[in-house]
Amino acid sequence: MQLGPDGDDGETNRGYRLRPRTRHAIVPKSTFFPRERSMTNADQRPSHATVARRTILAGAAGTAAALLGTRPAQASPTLTLSRNGTTEYVISVDSAAPAPVQTAARELSEWLGQVTGATFPVVDVSSVTEANPTIAVGQSLPTRLSRRARVGRNPIVLADDGVTTTDRFSLRFTGADLIIAGANHAGTLHGVFWFLTNLIGVEWYSPDTTFVPSLPTLSITDARLNSDQSPWLLHRSVLSKEAKNTPWGHRNLLTMRPVPDGNEPPPDPAWAAGSLWWPGIHPGQFKEVVTDQTLWATTQLLCMDPRTTAAAVSSLVPKVQTRIANWGDASHPFHVNDTAWVTPDPASAAFAAQHGDTLAAPVLHLINETARGLKAQVPTARLETQAYLFSQRPPTGMAVEDNVVITYAPILATMARSLWSGMNANFGEGTQLDGWRELTSEILIWDYGYAFNDMFFLCADYWSHAETLQRAAQSDAIKGYQLESSWALAGNENAALKGWLLGKIMWDPAQDVDDLILQHCKGYYGAGAGPIIHQLLRRVADDGEASSYRMGCVTSSTLMTPYLDWRTVRDAQALLGEAAALAAGDPTHAAHVTELQMAIDHWTIIHRVTYQTESATAGEPWSIDHGSLVDRQVANWNATGRQSWRYRHGGLNTLQALYDLQGQRVAPALPPELADVAADDYQLYEDGVLAQGERAVDALASDHLAAIMPGQTSWLVQLKLSNLPSEGRWKVQFRVRMDLVDGADLDQLHFELGCYPKLPTDTTPGFSTVEHYPLSDFASGDYVTVTAFGDWTYETTGRYIYLTGLSAATIRRIYVDLAWAIRV
Repeated sequence: MQLGPDGDDGETNRGYRLRPRTRHAIVPKSTFFPRERSMTNADQRPSHATVARRTILAGAAGTAAALLGTRPAQASPTLTLSRNGTTEYVISVDSAAPAPVQTAARELSEWLGQVTGATFPVVDVSSVTEANPTIAVGQSLPTRLSRRARVGRNPIVLADDGVTTTDRFSLRFTGADLIIAGANHAGTLHGVFWFLTNLIGVEWYSPDTTFVPSLPTLSITDARLNSDQSPWLLHRSVLSKEAKNTPWGHRNLLTMRPVPDGNEPPPDPAWAAGSLWWPGIHPGQFKEVVTDQTLWATTQLLCMDPRTTAAAVSSLVPKVQTRIANWGDASHPFHVNDTAWVTPDPASAAFAAQHGDTLAAPVLHLINETARGLKAQVPTARLETQAYLFSQRPPTGMAVEDNVVITYAPILATMARSLWSGMNANFGEGTQLDGWRELTSEILIWDYGYAFNDMFFLCADYWSHAETLQRAAQSDAIKGYQLESSWALAGNENAALKGWLLGKIMWDPAQDVDDLILQHCKGYYGAGAGPIIHQLLRRVADDGEASSYRMGCVTSSTLMTPYLDWRTVRDAQALLGEAAALAAGDPTHAAHVTELQMAIDHWTIIHRVTYQTESATAGEPWSIDHGSLVDRQVANWNATGRQSWRYRHGGLNTLQALYDLQGQRVAPALPPELADVAADDYQLYEDGVLAQGERAVDALASDHLAAIMPGQTSWLVQLKLSNLPSEGRWKVQFRVRMDLVDGADLDQLHFELGCYPKLPTDTTPGFSTVEHYPLSDFASGDYVTVTAFGDWTYETTGRYIYLTGLSAATIRRIYVDLAWAIRV
């Protein structure tokens, strides 16, 4: 499928077409789901006064109409739930209903009470009398409502297949009574929260920040009081610490799988409601399902061998049967191991060559055969598998079995752009997804929204994921979306914004993304600070969109991916000062500003020398006080109770060690090889971009810092090809010196430069393409230039160039100052 310059293939689905992308371009709301609503109170967005871990009633104004940009319809019904803080309504629920339905009734009572000041009693459905109007929650209705709801002019029809209908619900306003009934308990639970948000205006901005409109007289005029509602996606998830807060996730209409994933504890029964459409991913790697190592092919499986299929079916049948018995879930994951497939077996390689030259072909063959075998023994069984790393590009001449869900996981895509735009469009991320749409109608997008190695990294992805979703909404084949975010650490990378924003877009993709981000900023940071933070985030996103760096989940960090312009960071410091002053009166808002301040301070500390050099060159010198910034960062760390800044070895001691190193960095001299090269024709990589292990002060290094390795190492200096500029061919060079052991044999080839995985043209044995150098090249102890063999281009395969020593007996230590790429 040929994409246009903005990733638009001109396809029309669901009755609407996305416009070519411009800044904040969206689909007109009316092309999705027409809305009508009004309320008796002033129709304007309220101020967002909030308090940590509790809610308060804010202002007398606060309807959803201002957010949704809708107008009332004359024929719309009016529901009056309270007058002057009192109500006659009760909330009825069947005392024998599933626990999540009981939770829905309690939540409705609590939040209506906070909105109106009235008490809405929860009563058993059998005790409802003619005297009180009722809000009936769930499918068990009071006698007087049952016939009207199922036989009247607008009957409730709620068929539930347990997989694809989970979140459907109906609203019916009949007489004075209101019904909120889901196809099953997940639909009822989400129906209550949809009602509270879309028709009343309650917003759960984060687990510690909720907006509740103050409406002592609550009257709602809205055509949707008699409507059937369902999201366009069956699975909607954000894997952040905030969104894993089950109540908060449900309140924002996210899908919380009602079964444990892997070794996670079972969900709270009161909140165990969600779709079983997507089987999850744990434990489902090839090596976890097929444990017979004679069927392994280096890092994956012998995909074309019938014995592998038989072993997989034999392993999966009891696993699926156990999940059915425990959870009613007839599905299981079965997907590639989380690593490259370095050397596929000959049969798999030959099959790949016949089907588009992609290793996804033998993988899909194995999955299809396994799915058929599994279905023969468990007819309702379904499998999940992944288009990931080497299996991301779809095969040709194949189809996907109808009981298989494809998880499309573009882990190397840049987070700063949608999958169909900019750099991602150039390298086929969206096009590959479109290719899978030709093979199956069961796809979940697994997207990425954080940097694994640096929780202070700003991903510049506040708009991009929502834009991916709006484009994905054109396709009936895409039925799920999951954003992997900071799942173990809270308070990172605006995770609350992403969970709240994507929860809305995953239910209704027509909404204006920029308006929603501004709304969240006002709610999360305060009405005064919010617009300032919105401006800051837009600047960061603009830098991300313009950058040549590919900001992938595992390839990015503040040190390794320095995409932010010095002006952006300088201005961010000023904007955060303004925001902090405006938020100072509210401890929760002030704490949220501090979270973002820590990220900007981290960037400033890490890139102090670069920013000072570039600003001076531009005639706008910016003097940065390293010591004061570090002191503020440590104070904020302690004040916020922060525990880590990355997933491994992320304590304050490692952060301070990094800052101490950066504090000793000086402005580097340009290597002589670049003296006559135009700025657009080279890219420099500091030692921090290259180091996979230690760094140390080295007076001989150009900036006084170097990546260091012992004499016999495991590839501790790497330049990922995804860090090369995205266009052109490049010569890659490194500055290296060695501290040799006295008396070392200088003829020994004990230094290796290689690339992993090996180049496709390399037919020699081994996993890497390598070149070896004699120790005599490094005998002087000074830095010398080492040139990588051949020319190099940008890749998203995970391939990288590495340096390593081969003998501790001859080499004490290796130092790498920097690297650069010169356009060929």
